[in-house]
Amino acid sequence: MKQNGTNGVDALANAYGMLDLEEEDEILVVAPMIQTSAKLNWTMVGTITSEKSVRFSQFRDIMASVWKPKNGVSITEIGPRRYVFQFYNEEDVTRVVEEGPWLFDQNLIVMSRLKEGDIPMSVPLNKADFWVQVHDIPVGYFTTENAERIGNFLGIFIKVDDNNFSENWESFMRIRVCIDLGKPLKRKLVLQKEEGVTFRVRFCYEKLPSFCFLCGIIGHAESHCPHKQRGYEVTGERPFGPWLRATKGAKQWKENKWLVPAGKGISSDNKATSANKEDDMRPSTGEGGLSPHERGYIEQKRRRVEDPAVH
Repeated sequence: MKQNGTNGVDALANAYGMLDLEEEDEILVVAPMIQTSAKLNWTMVGTITSEKSVRFSQFRDIMASVWKPKNGVSITEIGPRRYVFQFYNEEDVTRVVEEGPWLFDQNLIVMSRLKEGDIPMSVPLNKADFWVQVHDIPVGYFTTENAERIGNFLGIFIKVDDNNFSENWESFMRIRVCIDLGKPLKRKLVLQKEEGVTFRVRFCYEKLPSFCFLCGIIGHAESHCPHKQRGYEVTGERPFGPWLRATKGAKQWKENKWLVPAGKGISSDNKATSANKEDDMRPSTGEGGLSPHERGYIEQKRRRVEDPAVH
């Protein structure tokens, strides 16, 4: 009886063993949605470059309050430090993208817009857009062409601040750049004029998060630097430092009736307008705003023309 039971188990095992596991490798053709949902176009996936644990509820509430989207935002945690941000109109998601980078507790939030076919957990999150200030550029070299060349040295050039090319005096050039987070931050660059003279420019990053002063990479402190853990030590001044952080961002013009924005000058129309305003300020006395003395003088001249006998 026992032998029969054993034979039964063996027979069952043999039966399952004969299953063709290659069925799992078959390819099944699937079709996408006929029309991509608008919600997908307004969806982003992101992560936080932090060495510490992040309390999701706190992160969710703070970022929603910081962004203040008109139609709200839904934030879902889909994995360790991996989040999906669902916005509900193009204006909100565009503003979040263009006003970045965003920081949470001085740590960078890396975000990317989802596209059809993406797997949120697998989307690479290794690049971020920054405004970079280029200092010590000589007068006459604030050009779009130079900005693009420098931007592509820093990473991938996106755009340049139009205020760079106004007639206002600017001490630095602002460039929007997509930076590879796996590479050290660029600190400086030597440029050469056509006549062969060289000069050095330095970079400062606006809204720069925590980064390593040893290797210059965003996402970890010096104490957690892989180079230091491998025994690499640096004595004295570190290659990178807080001086890479920009101390000020884009300038905001505050209207003042007594000031003319530099470079705009005063046109003849402006002068005429000013003269008219001055006339408007003259006290009104009844007839065309003339004073009694002026009216009397004009009346006397008129009478002399009409009657030569009047002196």
